[in-house]
Amino acid sequence: MGLWNDNYLTDAKFDQVKLLLSGKSGLPQLDILFLNETFLEPVIPSTLYTVPGFSTFRRDRKTKSGSGVLAYINNNLCSKRRIDLENEDLEIVWFEVCAFK
Repeated sequence: MGLWNDNYLTDAKFDQVKLLLSGKSGLPQLDILFLNETFLEPVIPSTLYTVPGFSTFRRDRKTKSGSGVLAYINNNLCSKRRIDLENEDLEIVWFEVCAFK
């Protein structure tokens, strides 16, 4: 599992994210990666930030620019987003993650 404060997710940084997740051999180097300070806005589609083999979850700041979180979870993990634990005023995502399927 990893956490990266990327302070504005650019195309170059997303290329690094893809390389970190899929690795040179095609095998994931991490099973879970959280990015914070993505600065993504709700109008930007999540499809621009997908990585094969990973589910993508995000929460953008709605009231002003900046902040935001993005999570990548390996599809081989059994995971469930816990929206019931999230707060509308915070850019936070919660998950239940179990061992590999």
